[in-house]
Amino acid sequence: MVLKIGDSHLFWEKLIGDCPRLVKTYAIDSITNRYDENTNDNIHMVYDDAGNTTTDQDGYLYTWDYENRIVNIKDSSDNDVVDYTYDALGRRIRKIDMPGHSTLESTTLYWYNNNWQVLAETDGADSLERIFLYGNYIDEVLIHQEVANSYQLYYQLQDHLYSSVALLDQNNTVVQRVEYDSYGKPSKLNDNYTTFSGTDTGNPYCFTGRRVDVIDSGDKVLQYSRNRYLDYETGRWLSHDPLGYVDTLNMYEYVISNPLSYTDPYGLQLTMNPCALAAAGFTPAEIAVIKGTTVAAVMVALKKCPPKTPTKTPSRPRAPKYPPPKPPKSDKHKKCEALYGAYKAIGDAIKCSGCDTPWIRVGKTTVLLSIAAGRLAYLEMRCDRVFGNPPSAEKGHWDMYNQVQGMIVKCWNMPMCQKP
Repeated sequence: MVLKIGDSHLFWEKLIGDCPRLVKTYAIDSITNRYDENTNDNIHMVYDDAGNTTTDQDGYLYTWDYENRIVNIKDSSDNDVVDYTYDALGRRIRKIDMPGHSTLESTTLYWYNNNWQVLAETDGADSLERIFLYGNYIDEVLIHQEVANSYQLYYQLQDHLYSSVALLDQNNTVVQRVEYDSYGKPSKLNDNYTTFSGTDTGNPYCFTGRRVDVIDSGDKVLQYSRNRYLDYETGRWLSHDPLGYVDTLNMYEYVISNPLSYTDPYGLQLTMNPCALAAAGFTPAEIAVIKGTTVAAVMVALKKCPPKTPTKTPSRPRAPKYPPPKPPKSDKHKKCEALYGAYKAIGDAIKCSGCDTPWIRVGKTTVLLSIAAGRLAYLEMRCDRVFGNPPSAEKGHWDMYNQVQGMIVKCWNMPMCQKP
């Protein structure tokens, strides 16, 4: 857990079965967002011109190559604790623990497929030690086999981040559980969640399915994420993002400080896990496209998502409509509208035609004139009081009146038809 106070970060460690305890406090460079000092142990953290950590909070010393990859780590006494070697594609192909030590030195060689997944590990003499089988996701280890341990087979169970949470043997018995702190530091446990006391399974893949490097006999633990290394203690990368400011303005920050929702399998850019994408409203088909996998694989991953906690959404007033609705009409307004409507309906029903006889024309005109004489005064008297004179707000009604008057004039001036 991280608590920021001023220009410092306080780190707390949650111990299994215990209350959190303060571990370290870090001073922050406000310009580069890098940790400058472990103020508890008075250790100044040092970086090279490329932004790579050369001295960390525990006093370990790092050597980097021209591609900004770690090639050597020494302890605070300048003793070599590990060497790394990479191939032309940037993949780490060799790790030498405690190089130069007469009894503790050990070498591990890594053999990859074209997806940057380790298929097998061998020792320095090319003797096979373990093999791995993967699912649809790049860091979804399904099975690993300890060849050096009588070909013992282990099945891995993962959570929604593809972090390994339990290992089962060939009898479907849980032989090891794994729990993590907020930024991925693993703790191995027995099946009953007590401190692990059995034979180690040799599983190197833990948080988000990435490889854990146990260094210096366990005094230093890092996570290898292909292009960068994550320090579990600080919750930060040891080098800046090779892609620059793609996720955040802090190029050392791990998945924008939200490790419970996002992953970063390549150490370059955060990736939303299927659960986070589904919670954001994406369909399984859309998630499959985003993740570059199949819908079936997405459905399997979604079944691992933690249950949603029901929350009551507070009600809020609706936003006003635009443009604002007109105020309700008064009774006088409605009465005038009804009179105008009746006026126009009668006028439309008694339209003159070009073949009306004189008597029909006179009759229609008389009716129209009686309407005009009988209604016009009332309409003008009532409606002008409501809408003003002229009633510009009710221009449509006056248009109707003018149309009726026009029909009267047209009907009166129409030439009479002669009977054949």
